[in-house]
Amino acid sequence: MNLYGEERRIVGYLPEYRSEDIREVWFQELTDLMLFSAEVKSDGTLDLIRVSKLPIERIVKLAKPNSTRIILCIGGWGRSEHFASVTSESSSRSTLVKSILETCLKMGLDGIDLDWEHPKSKNEETNYGLLLKDLSEAFKPHSLQLSITIAAWQSIPKEAIASTDFVQVMAYDHDGRHSTLEEAIQDLERVAALGVPKSKTILGIPLYGRSIKNRDDSKTYQEIVSLYSVKPEIDEVGGYYFNGLKTIQKKCDHAANSGLAGVMFWEVAQDAKGEASVLTNLRDRLKRADK
Repeated sequence: MNLYGEERRIVGYLPEYRSEDIREVWFQELTDLMLFSAEVKSDGTLDLIRVSKLPIERIVKLAKPNSTRIILCIGGWGRSEHFASVTSESSSRSTLVKSILETCLKMGLDGIDLDWEHPKSKNEETNYGLLLKDLSEAFKPHSLQLSITIAAWQSIPKEAIASTDFVQVMAYDHDGRHSTLEEAIQDLERVAALGVPKSKTILGIPLYGRSIKNRDDSKTYQEIVSLYSVKPEIDEVGGYYFNGLKTIQKKCDHAANSGLAGVMFWEVAQDAKGEASVLTNLRDRLKRADK
């Protein structure tokens, strides 16, 4: 799917706890569906228990007619415990690379996204870069995609940037109004200052809202639309800040006009259905742009 006339990514995450919520329309709206998530085990192999709850065969079957790429995310918040120890030794890094490659080929995946939340030292950042370099070399013969997902405040070694195809920026979960357009642009500027090319940068957009006063209180975009009368230009209702249709359009406009690689949504099952659907509105906007 084109993002305003150019081939760019429209990525959506699907966690294992949404295994009953799969909508066929996603495969018409997304270029990449990100399966969330596998974990790194202490011995360097992958723990696929959570991912196995997803109907992988059905997902792959739905993806093929639309050329939707299926990407496996490894890590995430609360799921990154063993990254540091495994990447600290070349032998365990090799085990991890082998396990990841075997998983991709066995499951018929199109690539991997690493979401280590978060390296805590320069040494861990360096080891992350070494892992990505090894993965990149292992992936090339198989034409597999490799990306990482980061917070804008993270540091990224040059080796990591050079080895990845894409860098996804989690431009949300700030204090207060957690995902404004202005803060998203600032996040992108921080990542650019690290040396990440715009052609590799993917802007993360939330499909949920957070309470302005209590960040632990959140609602999905679907819940917000169901509970409140929400107009496209509204980003705040009932004490919750979220991204309404107009703000999401502005973020997509910024991504397209800035030459970014695309946009990413956490997460697709939080989207509303029908006329209020973010992804459907984006798809219709892209169709108009293609005419």
